[in-house]
Amino acid sequence: MNAMSIRQVIAIVCTLFFISFVAVPAYSQEGKLPGADSIASKVTGEARRELSGIKDKMHWPVTDTTLPLKELRSGKKELMGLVAEPMAMRQQLASKIALFDDGKFVQPGKVNASIDYTYLRDTSGMELGALKSLGSVYSYNLSGGVSLFDLPVNLAFKGMNGVYSTDYTSFNKLLQFNFDQKKYLQTIQQKAAEKLDPETLTALTMNRINAIKANYEKALKNEIADLQNDYKEKYKTAVQLPDGITDLSKTDQSVLKSRIINEVNAASPAMKDSIAAGNEAHEGKLAMLEKVYQKILASKEKFENNKQVKQLKSNLPFTKDNYKTFLKDPTNLEKLVDEHMELGPLQRIFMNMKKLNLGQNAVKDGDFSLQNVVNSGINTEFQNKKASVGFIYGRNNNTNNWLQSGLTSGVTNEYSSVTGFKFGTGTGSASQQYLTVNFFDFKDFSQLGNSDKPLQSAYMAMPQRRDGVISFHSDFEVAPKHAVKLDVSKSFGSYINNISADSQAYKANPYSSLLGNAGKSNYAAMVDYNGEILSTDVHVFVKKVGLGYNNPGNVLLRSGESKVGFGVARKMNKQLTLRYNIDYSKRDFDPAKLYTNKALNNKLQVNYRINRNYRIGLSWQHTAYNSKLFAEGTNKGNNSRLQADGAYTVRAWGKKLMNNITVSRQVMNIPMLLEENYKSTAVLVMHSSTMTVNKNPLSLTLLLNRSNNKDYLFNTSMFSSESSYSYPITSTIRLGNSLGYYDNAGWNKQVGIKQQVSAVLMSKLNIDVDLTYKKAVKTIRSELANQLFVTAGMHLNF
Repeated sequence: MNAMSIRQVIAIVCTLFFISFVAVPAYSQEGKLPGADSIASKVTGEARRELSGIKDKMHWPVTDTTLPLKELRSGKKELMGLVAEPMAMRQQLASKIALFDDGKFVQPGKVNASIDYTYLRDTSGMELGALKSLGSVYSYNLSGGVSLFDLPVNLAFKGMNGVYSTDYTSFNKLLQFNFDQKKYLQTIQQKAAEKLDPETLTALTMNRINAIKANYEKALKNEIADLQNDYKEKYKTAVQLPDGITDLSKTDQSVLKSRIINEVNAASPAMKDSIAAGNEAHEGKLAMLEKVYQKILASKEKFENNKQVKQLKSNLPFTKDNYKTFLKDPTNLEKLVDEHMELGPLQRIFMNMKKLNLGQNAVKDGDFSLQNVVNSGINTEFQNKKASVGFIYGRNNNTNNWLQSGLTSGVTNEYSSVTGFKFGTGTGSASQQYLTVNFFDFKDFSQLGNSDKPLQSAYMAMPQRRDGVISFHSDFEVAPKHAVKLDVSKSFGSYINNISADSQAYKANPYSSLLGNAGKSNYAAMVDYNGEILSTDVHVFVKKVGLGYNNPGNVLLRSGESKVGFGVARKMNKQLTLRYNIDYSKRDFDPAKLYTNKALNNKLQVNYRINRNYRIGLSWQHTAYNSKLFAEGTNKGNNSRLQADGAYTVRAWGKKLMNNITVSRQVMNIPMLLEENYKSTAVLVMHSSTMTVNKNPLSLTLLLNRSNNKDYLFNTSMFSSESSYSYPITSTIRLGNSLGYYDNAGWNKQVGIKQQVSAVLMSKLNIDVDLTYKKAVKTIRSELANQLFVTAGMHLNF
């Protein structure tokens, strides 16, 4: 055997080995090998080129018969190295990838601990009265993260002294155990990006697009075959069509049409003469080919306008940046995980767990649902592609709020517990909709014989009863950049007031009329539009809340109020921005509308940015009031403010001096309950300058306020100046020194100092101490003449 024959044998063996690898039967669409066609062709070409290079490099002496065998083995190893990467990619495409494979039950995260203490003292010797308990205030916070079964959870234990909720539960028992879905999804996105690279995902995407295209092409071929059969039966002759005309990826329609009608060549003189002579076969053939062309165009349009195809093409080609954007879409991430990633049952469930809050947490869930309340219990919500469901249960930890009720109403938000349900659409829905039902229990423990429990409301006893609220929310796009929100709500078991006889009878038997018509019930609704018209952002809303509507779980919702608003914002150019808002509201406090309040509010803002160092802004706001309360007739008033502010930078002493200035004038003439108005006129000028000295900030702030008010501490005529400088004394300790002078008309003239110390110990422990002392140099009122504040805090991160 000569050298040439050995090379041929080796080449044949290697080629057969490679063919045996790449000729694996392709999976069907149901049991698919995604991306096999596109990747296999790429791999085949690369392997052939490498194989040719290996053959050219093999030069063996004829006399040494042992070398060919060794070189053959070496060539086989080199070839195996070539196909190892495609094999790994095929394995990646053919089977699901495990996202979490470390198997750790608990993985601790960062822990933060802090404690703050503030000592306040009025050195004038005046008693604090009701605020005596606030002479010293402390707060603490111990929080951290932990991962259970690769599920991130945030833990917190925090609180302070001296503040209590309406049911006398101290806020020093704030415990939280909350699942962090946002962090969990970010972890899945990161791991998916690491384990499924953009090139592979591009192959998967193209395979899905081609599979959809194949279905359209198959249907198109059947339709064309029907047209050919009809023609053959009628004229006893067959029409042969060019190859490839059913390929919907072709883009040149003029070339396609010329290829289809080429056989009959309707533009030739012979064909025109044949058609003019009444040759039905030619006429029928031309008509059939025209139908074929129209069928192809229709199928191509259906394929290109397919919603899934358009979405898939919008992400191609997958680069590093748009891959991250693609994964941030919950629908895309969920589909990617379903098809190519492997998650455990518990991990899969929590991927759709939008919320799992245990302990005391603030709640915000829509304009007419639970909002701005603190729930001590459980609040959870699960959402997948098709639907969402939520549940909440817990005690109330809120302070009393009177905004919902009329002047004579005893309805408050001081419920003892809440039970709520939520049902809505899934992530795959074009519009987000949900229905919530909340039940509120009111229990006056003193009337139930529980003397160890204080009254839920110390100033007003409430009989045991239950209120309910059902609300519907819909959020959808009517067109690109045009979104509409709709809210409708109905309350049950609420009353006009607790004084009239009709209400007293219903309160005696509260549970029987929860869903009936015995109690005074009403509706609330709102329509909200946000969009862009002529390159201008537009916002319009209309809201109506019935007088009998009572939602104890939404403390900022005012019963009896009707409100309409309109706002526009436009960026005129890179420097100028304009904003304008107007709203009108009317609130009725009683059914006969004897007590009302109306308000018309206008607000205009103009911002002009000259460059990065120079900016100017102008704001104007005016509110007109028209009230009818306890006084006879109407009581009118207004509140207006005109403000200009800006920023500029100059150089002084060779350094950059950054400045901010504000000039504001406010006129108040606000109606009170009786036949009187609160009146005040004030002009405020404030200027601050900052520069660096030895790389440390030195600042000066001047404030001048001129007002005709001498009673309200925060709106009197006053002048203050403060200068502060912050600097390090060691690598871990930083000091801040401030000096100030304060002249408050009708109160006192004071000088003050402020000393701040910040230290970092062991790179994890931060200690901050702040001491502020104000000494009266001229005493006008002894209250707050001399003040001492000491605040100390420690923050530990590990």
